[in-house]
Amino acid sequence: TSVQGVITASKVLRYSSNIGMAKIGLELGARVFHDYLRKLGFGERTSVPVSESRGILRPARDWSEVDIMSTAFGQSISVTCLQMAQAYLTLLNNGVYKPLRLLRDNGAVQETYQRVFNERVCKQVMEMMRDVVEAKDGTGRRARIEGVEVGGKTGTAQKADHRTGEYGAKRTASFAGFVPAGQPRYLIFVMVDEPTRNQYGGVVAAAAFRDIAARALTWNGTLGAVETAEKKEEARPAARGRQRGLKISREDIPYMAENSDVPASSGMRLPGHLSRASSKVPDVKGKSVRYAVELFARAGIVPEIKGSGTRVVKQSPQPGTPWPEEGKAASYILWLSEK
Repeated sequence: TSVQGVITASKVLRYSSNIGMAKIGLELGARVFHDYLRKLGFGERTSVPVSESRGILRPARDWSEVDIMSTAFGQSISVTCLQMAQAYLTLLNNGVYKPLRLLRDNGAVQETYQRVFNERVCKQVMEMMRDVVEAKDGTGRRARIEGVEVGGKTGTAQKADHRTGEYGAKRTASFAGFVPAGQPRYLIFVMVDEPTRNQYGGVVAAAAFRDIAARALTWNGTLGAVETAEKKEEARPAARGRQRGLKISREDIPYMAENSDVPASSGMRLPGHLSRASSKVPDVKGKSVRYAVELFARAGIVPEIKGSGTRVVKQSPQPGTPWPEEGKAASYILWLSEK
């Protein structure tokens, strides 16, 4: 029971209910709860070679009932961003703990992995985290990205005052998210230290996650490969109610590469970097950032993105300018806006 009444475990995450998390913590008990936290790497430094704290995780024997409840919703414990990322990575690896690594290349690393969670349970929790973002009443709604499902969890934490030894008025806002929600490829953790205008992770950090994730998906062509809204409507029976999806105008659809082995009638379209480039710099003002980046990628150019939003409002150099000769560097900039 909480301020929302009696709610399911799924809605505990969706609403970020402290009371619900406290009850789950009490069900686990101090020793089991503490054992999970230790297996996830809390209280220990990660394997990433940076200056990092161990955080604070007191022995289970020192926990009172109040400690169990407060730890369940993020107090009575101190963790780092890397530790949080490590814990979420374990969840996305279907419950198998794999140490974080900072790699200089794609060389294989020999390690021994440990299972922490049951795979079925991980799938259930990931589905709950999808609802945090995709459900109309989820706290992570601002992390939504048109055309791809997102999973995540908001976080708002009080900062301890070292002078008084108590929690003060300052906060940190965070959001841990993964895309695509069904088969995660990216895990992104955003933490904003002492936000000024709004202190909640669902408002401040979730929006930052959305921008970072959208650009990452644009670079690798994931958003470019999503079917158009028209194709989706033709392929499925009419559904009741309004459904959210990627809406792309005809002019925003990437061209098929010439001499491609993919038949045009298949409905599949290649990412921009596999398509033939135009002879001169295209006019992308008013176009979506995804479409604009794909056009530039065809010519082997990665433009610099400035501002925030989904539409290009200004570009440099001007449309019609010849691409640079091979071996010569040039600067290409796209300015974005929400309007």
